[in-house]
Amino acid sequence: MGDYFEEIFTKHKEKYQNPTIQYMRSIDIDLIKSYSKKNYKILDIGFGEGWHIEQLTKQGFVVHGLEISKTLVERLSSRLKNVKLFLGSIDSKDLRIEEKYDLVYSFFCVLNLVHDLRQALRNINSLLRDNGYFIFSIENKHSIFAINKAIKSNPNRINFYKTRVVKYEILGKSFNLELRLYGKKELKKLLKNYGFEVEKIGGIFLIVRPCFSIIHDLKVDKELMRTEKEHMWEFPFNTFGEIQYFVCKKVRDLGTQCSKGFQIKL
Repeated sequence: MGDYFEEIFTKHKEKYQNPTIQYMRSIDIDLIKSYSKKNYKILDIGFGEGWHIEQLTKQGFVVHGLEISKTLVERLSSRLKNVKLFLGSIDSKDLRIEEKYDLVYSFFCVLNLVHDLRQALRNINSLLRDNGYFIFSIENKHSIFAINKAIKSNPNRINFYKTRVVKYEILGKSFNLELRLYGKKELKKLLKNYGFEVEKIGGIFLIVRPCFSIIHDLKVDKELMRTEKEHMWEFPFNTFGEIQYFVCKKVRDLGTQCSKGFQIKL
């Protein structure tokens, strides 16, 4: 999986510069700023090329980063000399970060890619201070588009996919990414079990490529994006959106720290 992201951000960076991505990033930054103060210590899980970290540090926030790809850690470290970066996976039982954070975030569906979501939530709980916030986005198992696919696959019995394999070809290399899909109720139960209280859930539709292409061609994308952002925490967005956003507060300490790991020294 790390190889895929190294290829994306090293040789195919324009994939993450399109209007759809910029739209999602604007939502991400607004959310982080809404739940942060300048003296907060923040952790970015799966920072990729480091766009969020760069934007937030420019605005005076203290942000650290965790990333599975050594190449991406080294690249961002070369640009941001004073930012603390960690190499590892958030769902690793061997993860160790000797820091406590006021806010942890993870966007662009990183949590759909982790192999052990329960261990990831346990680690995130241990990284947060009491009453700290965990904010993330994740692909919705029960989005209106997933419902449509499920009905088409078997009209007599709707079976929602638990995983989805995304195939990419970049500069002659093939990559298969397996996304683990979760529904709203399932996630709320898991989060509660691992010491989090869900404060609000939102969702967006417009990032789906056919929708976005059409509205972009019609020159109404900015108005529709503004409207969707205003109502993303309401029904039907927060239930059937393609991407769901969760804002959670740590209300209970699990009492278990991450055991082993390391910080990369560059």
